[in-house]
Amino acid sequence: MNKKNVYLVDLASGSNMNLLPLAICMIGSYSLEQPEIQENFNIEYRFLRQKGKSLAASMEDPVIVGFSCYVWNFRGSLSAAKEIKKRFPNALIVLGGYSVPKNPARIKQFFLRSPYADVLVHGEGELTFANFLRQNMGDQQYHEVQGLTYKTSDVSEGFISNPTALRIDNLDELPSPFLNGVFDEMLRRYGSKITGALWETNRGCPYACTFCDWGDATVNKIKKYSLERLHEEIKWISKREFYYMFFSDANFGIF
Repeated sequence: MNKKNVYLVDLASGSNMNLLPLAICMIGSYSLEQPEIQENFNIEYRFLRQKGKSLAASMEDPVIVGFSCYVWNFRGSLSAAKEIKKRFPNALIVLGGYSVPKNPARIKQFFLRSPYADVLVHGEGELTFANFLRQNMGDQQYHEVQGLTYKTSDVSEGFISNPTALRIDNLDELPSPFLNGVFDEMLRRYGSKITGALWETNRGCPYACTFCDWGDATVNKIKKYSLERLHEEIKWISKREFYYMFFSDANFGIF
């Protein structure tokens, strides 16, 4: 059976500080740990800032292209997505990350401005994206995937936003790209262009600061990785002697 090609993209910051793309590699690692997904899909990663046409040219018959979006790469991701849609009009463009709109009015405006975008992933992406891939193995019943907004002509608004996905309770169930070889492959592929690591020890925050992406009542309970896992990851990072190390925690060391 021929597998379908899926690409996960992080265009990084466009600066000389390129941190290992934790989000897309967490999402891809979790998806490929599911036997039925591994049997039906190839998942490849694309990293670092580049022109949309060059990015599209590096892909072969994609059925799904997912972008990890934040303020520093959002416009670049949209520009690249537009070029990919031109080259592969049947590919589904999926956008996730904190810069993706959640409010219905903003979602409507976004889809009007960005007709090449098809699907938005809200909140934690690992389970939602894996469930989205499962639906693409069958009848594409996207209404069953929590945490998803998808375009459809079935409703007057032109899109449907599903209920929020439940948070992942045990983070250790997510495979670590530090420890499963994914980041080793990233380093072999991109070499000295990678200058640091983005590291996560917990998710969530009990505070509701208005200036912070974590200031949301839906993520006010902190979920932690095990110390055993974190010890192994920090050993991996230390052996690579990176110049930069950044933490994605809302409150590193809160415990």
